[in-house]
Amino acid sequence: MVVPDDAQTPPGYRDTSGIKFVILDAASVRRPSFIACLSELIRLRIATFLAVPGPPGHFFAKAFLNPLVHTSVEAGNTEALHNTLTDLVERLKDGVFEPVVLTGAGAGHRG
Repeated sequence: MVVPDDAQTPPGYRDTSGIKFVILDAASVRRPSFIACLSELIRLRIATFLAVPGPPGHFFAKAFLNPLVHTSVEAGNTEALHNTLTDLVERLKDGVFEPVVLTGAGAGHRG
């Protein structure tokens, strides 16, 4: 799933919404169409994030991809890119997920 991400676009990246790839199936990060899309976003300096859903009642775990994969993308090293993404998905899945806390009618959304 691909969604815009405005919350954490770091300085120095294009003045557009970032892109968050929500990974529901770890194998998807190895698909050629995913790699091609991700690589183009990295080359265009669009802030790109990888996220995995948390358990019910928790936010996504998310990582900023650009600095992690830039070298592999520029070198065209698909195997290194696959390895980095696969490892990152596993680390995010094993991470700590922040619980959603609703505090009233105006409670916001994060993630």
